[in-house]
Amino acid sequence: MRSKRRCRGSFYAAALVALGVLVSWGTTAASAQNPNTLPPPGGGGGSSYTVTFYKTSSASTNPVLTGVTTPASFTCTTSVDYPHSSGHNPGTANVESHVSCNFFYMNSVTLQTQLWYSGYYYAGRVEGNYGLPYLNSSAQGTCHSGGYQGKASAVLEPPAGYEPSIFQTPYVQSPVIYVACS
Repeated sequence: MRSKRRCRGSFYAAALVALGVLVSWGTTAASAQNPNTLPPPGGGGGSSYTVTFYKTSSASTNPVLTGVTTPASFTCTTSVDYPHSSGHNPGTANVESHVSCNFFYMNSVTLQTQLWYSGYYYAGRVEGNYGLPYLNSSAQGTCHSGGYQGKASAVLEPPAGYEPSIFQTPYVQSPVIYVACS
């Protein structure tokens, strides 16, 4: 079953590359089910997905970018950290997610963050902003010792004159991490 998923993912990536969209994703290696494997302090790790936006001939007509030298391409990366016991709010488990673009302006960025516990959706949040090239979010719930997983997906809308004109990332996800609650 696992090879079919890789095959579908490879096909999806190949189709996007054929359309002029450069994509990449990665997952950090970690032991998922072992209760003795704890995430690094403060989360970190997880996985990421990167999409490249390319300038079209109409990029110079964007009023927001008037007088600004615009790059031929730029990237945006969506990532999710390892779930962990909160250091700020005792008794809470949480996961953080991020979007970061290497261009100063995005029409909009929307980020959905999910926290899964024992294989089931447990908590989530959707946040968005306009005009900024980044967004950080988190999802949290009452902590119960056990296996947690973080998931995140973003909808990215670059300035006019870049393709794709809007892009939804597939979900990036952390491995299942054992979180010990106090």
